[in-house]
Amino acid sequence: QSPFAQPAINAFAKNCMNCHTGPGSKGEVVIFSQLNQLNPDAPFKGMLSEIKAGRMPPRQSNFALTQQEFQVITAWLEGR
Repeated sequence: QSPFAQPAINAFAKNCMNCHTGPGSKGEVVIFSQLNQLNPDAPFKGMLSEIKAGRMPPRQSNFALTQQEFQVITAWLEGR
C-alpha cells in the first residue's frame, strides 16, 4: 500500500466527505460509500484532473486543500 494512501484518504475525508458521500452526492461523484468508507469505484482519474485544475474543492465552498493535502492526494491518485 502506498505511503500516501492514509494521508490522502484523511484529506479526502476532511475536504470531500461532506458533499461526496453515498446516494445524492454532488455531481453524482461518490468518493465515500458511507462515512469514512472510501468507494472503491470512485472515478479516481476524473478526481485527479478536477483537483489539479483547481475545480475541486470549489473555491466558493468552505473547503480548501492545503499544499500538503494537494501533494499527498495527487501522489496517491497518480499511483493508482
